[in-house]
Amino acid sequence: MSLVASLFRDLRGFLLGTAGKNFELFKTWFNEPKMNVTINLITRFGSHHSVVMSILKFVTELTNNVSSRLTPDHSDITGILLFRDISRVLTEYG
Repeated sequence: MSLVASLFRDLRGFLLGTAGKNFELFKTWFNEPKMNVTINLITRFGSHHSVVMSILKFVTELTNNVSSRLTPDHSDITGILLFRDISRVLTEYG
């Protein structure tokens, strides 16, 4: 349980230092199978506050547009998939 919270704290810290192409690479890498694991972890550890908060803070950092990391492009499929997956995380938690 604390291992999961630590993992998402570390991933959030990694995202704090990324921008531009590195952020796009991380977003593409994390997209489908790893986001499904994140959703399963929210389901499994929903009653553990520290785990859920670590995951939600990571998701917030992933979607936060600090330093214009996210470039809105209507034809960018990874942005659309990111929106879908973030919606699934919030729906599963809520």
